[in-house]
Amino acid sequence: MLIEISKEFDEWSKMPKLKNCIVRAAEAAIASQDESYTKEAELSILLTSDQAVRKLNLTYRGFDKPTNVLSFPGEIATNAENRSALLGDIVLSYQTIAAEAEQQHKSFEDHVSHLIVHGVLHLLGHDHLDDVSAQDMELLE
Repeated sequence: MLIEISKEFDEWSKMPKLKNCIVRAAEAAIASQDESYTKEAELSILLTSDQAVRKLNLTYRGFDKPTNVLSFPGEIATNAENRSALLGDIVLSYQTIAAEAEQQHKSFEDHVSHLIVHGVLHLLGHDHLDDVSAQDMELLE
């Protein structure tokens, strides 16, 4: 699996174990849904700030506020000859995640892992738009 991680916000550099944390969480989430993607999948992750996420959230979702994670699905080829997948992009906001981790009394890395799993599940077609799908997604996480 190819995972490209880009940092646009310097605070992310303070987390030396973060790359391994992200890769493990993404691979586990993908494997839990469809192991055939684990070797062929491509995923892009952007580590950025509240300001950047707020702009993306407004542009693509109509919400003028930052959020912890945004997912932008790519294309998944499912025919027998081409089982590759451009899963899409996940964008994480440092300040929101740090504040939530503190409020929830969990480590920053644990919260990032959960949000990567959450984001990957969105890329694979899961959502939490109603109570049933929210419960299903929460069980997967």
